[in-house]
Amino acid sequence: MINKKTFGSFIREKRLEQGLTQKELAEKLILTSVR
Repeated sequence: MINKKTFGSFIREKRLEQGLTQKELAEKLILTSVR
């Protein structure tokens, strides 16, 4: 199983390749940020 840090780095890398902010990625995943 992939650990959280490795998975987070993978997601960040792929997000940046697509030129997305964290908020834009969350919107694409139909999530809202917790405030």
